Amino acid sequence: MAITRRLALLCIPALALAADKRKKDRDFPGGAIKLVEMVVHRSDGSDRLLGIDGRLVNSGPDPIRELVLIFDVMGVDDKVVNRQRGKVDEDPLAPGQESEFHWQMRDQSDAVEIRVRATAHGDQPVKVDQPGPYPIE
Repeated sequence: MAITRRLALLCIPALALAADKRKKDRDFPGGAIKLVEMVVHRSDGSDRLLGIDGRLVNSGPDPIRELVLIFDVMGVDDKVVNRQRGKVDEDPLAPGQESEFHWQMRDQSDAVEIRVRATAHGDQPVKVDQPGPYPIE
């Protein structure tokens, strides 16, 4: 009987960790990506644009369909001053596959940094490793 109790006490933390992982997976049913590289810069011309360039990789075990990146442009007071969505060209994005992205959007004079979120097929949230904030250079 003592062995059974010890075994049960050893299993409880492992079961709790497994349940926590399942909950995290449910929080992000669309999968997971990692931003490998991200640069945000202002254009030199009079058109006042922000250029957003980067690379990402599907860090999850499943393909991601209809991946959309959401760029939240943040002001000095940490409030969103602009937002842009852009679809990633590769569809579906296979596990381990990398993709580059290049977008332009209208510049906001009070914009100082960008944070990244993502969704997949049916607006399911996608976990973003290294979501920022990324400074606007």
